[in-house]
Amino acid sequence: MDAREHFHQTRLHALEASRGHRRAGRMCEALVYAMTAVEAEPLRESAHREVTAVHLGEGNVAPSPRRLLAPCLGRPADASPPR
Repeated sequence: MDAREHFHQTRLHALEASRGHRRAGRMCEALVYAMTAVEAEPLRESAHREVTAVHLGEGNVAPSPRRLLAPCLGRPADASPPR
């Protein structure tokens, strides 16, 4: 396996592990794997999306732009957050 394929496989396994931990409520472990995916392929949107999903799972909506969060929160990007 060449280096490019190795990094691709690392990212895929890290994303799957992160999703599994996130579904099980283990956010700390999920974030570790999500960040591994970002480190393996920093330009891949899916890895950054998983990091965002972990933060949302923790109830932390502050670190991400509203347009990225809108689909996760179930409202349009230009809608104001509920008060």
